[in-house]
Amino acid sequence: MNPSADNARSSLAAASHAKDAARRLRAGVLATALVASGLLVAAAADYWIVLPPAARWAGLAGLLFVAGVSVDRVRRLWRRPASLREVALDFESDRPDAGCEVSTAAEYLGGGRTPEPGYETEIAAALQWRVAARLAASDFAYARRLLLPALGVAGLVGAALVAFVALFPGASIALRRTAAPWSRASLTRIDVTPGSGDFPVGRDLVITPRFSGRVPKSAEFQFRETPAAPWRSVPLAIGTNGTARHAIPVVRSIGWRVVAGDAATPEYRLEAHVPPAVKDLVVVLAPPAYTRIQPFERKSPDIAVVRGTRAEFRIEANVPLGRAAIRFTNGTEVALAPLAGNRWGAAITVAHDTEYTIVLADARGHPGLDQTHHAIRAIRDEAPTVDIPVPGQDLRAAATDILPLTVEATDDFGISALRIVYHKLGQPERELVLDAGAARDGKSTATAALALAELGLGEYELVAYHAEATDNNTLDGPGIGRSPTYFVEITQKEGTAPSAAKSQADGQKVNLLSIQKQIVADTASLPAGAKADRFGALARRQTDAVEFARMYQGALARNGAPPAAQDDMNTAVDRMEKAAGRLAQADRAGALPAEEDALASLYKVVRAMPQLKELPTQPPKPSDDDKPSEPSVNVVLEEIRKQKAADPNRPVLEDALGKLQAMAKAQAALADAAAAAAAGEGSADALARMKEREGKGDSAPSKAGSSPPSGAQAKAKGAGQGQGRGEGEGKGPGEPNGQARGETSGKDAGKGDGKAPRPGKGAKPVDLAKLAPKQQQLGEAAKQLADRLDRLSGKDQRAGHNAGQGLAGTAAQMQRAAQAMRADKAGEATVAGANSGAGLQSAIAAIERLLEGRATLSDVASEEAPARYEAPIADYFKRLSRAE
Repeated sequence: MNPSADNARSSLAAASHAKDAARRLRAGVLATALVASGLLVAAAADYWIVLPPAARWAGLAGLLFVAGVSVDRVRRLWRRPASLREVALDFESDRPDAGCEVSTAAEYLGGGRTPEPGYETEIAAALQWRVAARLAASDFAYARRLLLPALGVAGLVGAALVAFVALFPGASIALRRTAAPWSRASLTRIDVTPGSGDFPVGRDLVITPRFSGRVPKSAEFQFRETPAAPWRSVPLAIGTNGTARHAIPVVRSIGWRVVAGDAATPEYRLEAHVPPAVKDLVVVLAPPAYTRIQPFERKSPDIAVVRGTRAEFRIEANVPLGRAAIRFTNGTEVALAPLAGNRWGAAITVAHDTEYTIVLADARGHPGLDQTHHAIRAIRDEAPTVDIPVPGQDLRAAATDILPLTVEATDDFGISALRIVYHKLGQPERELVLDAGAARDGKSTATAALALAELGLGEYELVAYHAEATDNNTLDGPGIGRSPTYFVEITQKEGTAPSAAKSQADGQKVNLLSIQKQIVADTASLPAGAKADRFGALARRQTDAVEFARMYQGALARNGAPPAAQDDMNTAVDRMEKAAGRLAQADRAGALPAEEDALASLYKVVRAMPQLKELPTQPPKPSDDDKPSEPSVNVVLEEIRKQKAADPNRPVLEDALGKLQAMAKAQAALADAAAAAAAGEGSADALARMKEREGKGDSAPSKAGSSPPSGAQAKAKGAGQGQGRGEGEGKGPGEPNGQARGETSGKDAGKGDGKAPRPGKGAKPVDLAKLAPKQQQLGEAAKQLADRLDRLSGKDQRAGHNAGQGLAGTAAQMQRAAQAMRADKAGEATVAGANSGAGLQSAIAAIERLLEGRATLSDVASEEAPARYEAPIADYFKRLSRAE
């Protein structure tokens, strides 16, 4: 064995194996690079020009062909390995100095040449030894020579692929589409909302496609009614944010999709259904039994009825229902039960104001679309209004007189009892039961004779009396109405007919007796559960009266008045202070006896010193003939005059008076316009009157000392119900906040919307919406002025005492008028506007009295609406009661 030959053969064999591996790997790398570059080219073409499926299939076939050729080449290389002579020749090409030794030795080693015995054998052995030595010190480097260039090409192709994917959105999808033409992948991606579903007929379904990837410039909305029908298209504009929007009127069921670029959404289904809705509504209203009103029906979902009325809702739907309910604003529901046919019904008892919606769902659970809120107004059965029109004022009488009285009581549902309550101050109350008789137009009238002799009255003693009426309310009543309290002064001689006594509203003189009498009357008329602010107002008035009484108390002491008069004045001051404290604690039962005791003590003072007259609290005018001569009176009046001259609030009140007078003119103009709209007049006539009103003004300031009609509650009966009587509610003057209850009789039940009737031909209707901003501004100005007067009354209880409180309610009425104008409800605007004007007149009168020095006058709680508004207001309530 020749070791040299073995070494040379091993070296050449190893080099042959290395060359085979390098050639095969290079072929694989180059084949892969070639296929990848072909894929890149095809994907780029698809990305830019969106190849059709046939072209993508052709590209895939080409790539597969290249891949097949490359595999065949590798196979052939595998089956034909490199020979030893081929490796030797590679070595000699790299080393020309080697000559042909290595290739010749390779021929001997590989069996290509066989040495002859003898000399050639020795030469071959020597040659193999020499070649083995050369090969041991050499490196063929086939990996470097053959593989590195191929890897470089492959790297360039790979870098190009990475750059393509990184730089171009959707490039990966193009590669996937090229490599798998059967794939549904698209360069453009479309996400659509809402997709398939059930949608109600009559509404628009808004389709919102969102495009991503390769965003096209345009798209199409395609639809068809049946799967076999051809697609119909509607172009879609794609916005800069990559979205489009298309509204589909829901009329019938269709299939639809969105197509853009190479993408198309799946076919979605729009299943149209008729939403459940109320086809017919009847509300059967059964008022409480005591009203004696027969049940009646209403077609309107908005109802206004007496509290306690049973309301039975009966609805008929346009489709078969699976569920129906009445949902109130507080979230509670009353389920409706199925009735005969496709009708559903439920009953509720009206207990308070609320709003509701009718909730419907069909047999498949589709909800109804109507979310309208309907109003339920629970009208409180107000207590009767009572007055004593005869004599209707305070009297002076003898202790044995018999006073004829006439009592009038009005209630919407009749009077069950009527009585006169009277007593001598300081003694228990007595009753005189009257026969109410049959009511006429809701009014009951009774007469009575009040015998004073049974009270054992003495001179300068007082009798207080009032009338009370009880209604038939058995639900949450009975309601008890009370007339104003009137007084009888026992200062007449026997045999003299009773005469009118001076009161707070008489003339321009104000005195402590009338002030205290009015406080007693107002305290007695406080209803149960009266608000604390009403007690507070009375407490401030009583405190003001205490100040005047203390002035007289000091004056009597300084001028040496009789001890009895001083004692009685001391008692009066003490009882007034107690009454003020009780009023501040909202204790009517404790305040009223103290007030009456104080009033009785004041009369005792006057009985002891008749020259004090009525204890005046206002300095006389220079023209007065009846000037006081009593020193005590002069001392008190002089002190009052000094306080009046030093009043720091007078400039503020004068400024407020000017502003109120201007507001009254502007409000009268706006109310005229609303009244014209309610009467159906054209805008030309209305605006002409409005300009005349603003220029001249019809709201002359109240005269000093004037007072509103007694017991002005502005209560009118309204809203007809079926064949009988009904309930309605309107805003009107009456309560300090400007609200009043309105009722009118009629044959039909209903509630109008307050909108004005159409004017005659050729007349342009009044545009109330254009007047609403001015009414709004006027209300805001009134609110600011009310706040200013309230702050002023906080510094001095007598300044702005009545005006500020009443003006706040007037401002609210102005805001209601503005809202009605915006809604084109001329009737409501007329009522609210008239109430606003009356409220402004009340505030003007209150401030004028303050400036006249009569700060303790009673509140002007209400004013009747001006007479010029009576016709449109009456017409409004008439339409309100008949409208459906």
